[in-house]
Amino acid sequence: MATAILAALTVPGCTDSPAAEQARPEVATLQSKPATTTPSAAADDQRPLIRADTSQEEVNKMLNAYNLCLRDQGVPGQDVGRGYWKPTEQAEGGKHRAAFAACHVKNPELAVDRLKRHDYAEYADRFRAYVACVKAAGVEVTPRGDGPFVDYRKEGDAFSRDVWKIEEKCEEQARFE
Repeated sequence: MATAILAALTVPGCTDSPAAEQARPEVATLQSKPATTTPSAAADDQRPLIRADTSQEEVNKMLNAYNLCLRDQGVPGQDVGRGYWKPTEQAEGGKHRAAFAACHVKNPELAVDRLKRHDYAEYADRFRAYVACVKAAGVEVTPRGDGPFVDYRKEGDAFSRDVWKIEEKCEEQARFE
């Protein structure tokens, strides 16, 4: 009985005969051509990265470099002091669409957004762990879509320093930064 099952499971082409060797279809190997990336995906990976340990000063400098690029591309704006410039037009469409596209590579990106693009399963696991941690600390939240944001059930929680501390602890614990 076992021999009959084994014989039935034998795969054609798994013999030592030269004719069978030649008839075998080709399969992908490690020598296959590498996957190609689109220009926009490659550009996204060049964007400045805002990590959990990035200081507010560093974030401001990153944003200002992006904003100055927009200025240099003709987007209207204003000087906001101390060497910083801010566009008055935030919409990436309309007549300044090309300027926003040209400066996209300088637009800072949150680390969680990059993780979401590169490894969605890992991102989703970390977001669920973050939400579970916040809820376990007694903060009533509802995930907003697939994250990275949450909605608070109690009105003042979004601005509470105590809740911010809980969120920071949970971001660290879930490595959701």
